[in-house]
Amino acid sequence: AEINAYLATKDNVIKCDSTETKGRIAVSSKAFSAGQEIYVEAPLAIVQEDHSNKSFKKTQELVSKHSFDYEVLWYWCALNCLTEEDMENVEAPGDLKMVTKVQQRRLMLLFTPSTTKPSQAVLLITQALFKCDKEKTQAIALTLERLLQIWIHNCFEHSEDPPA
Repeated sequence: AEINAYLATKDNVIKCDSTETKGRIAVSSKAFSAGQEIYVEAPLAIVQEDHSNKSFKKTQELVSKHSFDYEVLWYWCALNCLTEEDMENVEAPGDLKMVTKVQQRRLMLLFTPSTTKPSQAVLLITQALFKCDKEKTQAIALTLERLLQIWIHNCFEHSEDPPA
């Protein structure tokens, strides 16, 4: 519903539908030529490694020390897609970039495998960077895990120096 509401603000030619065999698909009420541009959208978020950032350094330390499944960039991307609302009642480092609630909601619409609990890696990062009660820690970690999976499954590399 949200995707179709957004598409309706463009030109109402494309709609999002779902099929049992392919999942989410785009359906057009108009024919397009091969190679024809349909939409141009700015990225929902652009994140790059920041070796001068204390939270990045801490995350990098954890990734190196614990042999996490993914490179530091992936965790960093997720961390920089939290919202001010996610950080309510949390003692958080002030050096993370936050996205808006709308940006995060749109990110959450992207493909990701079902995520019901945070990985050990994400839990360790959450506990290292954020000071809050256990329930809030779990909530932030689950959001970070979903964002991590979204980045892993939907990311396009933007830059090689620094990695982004």
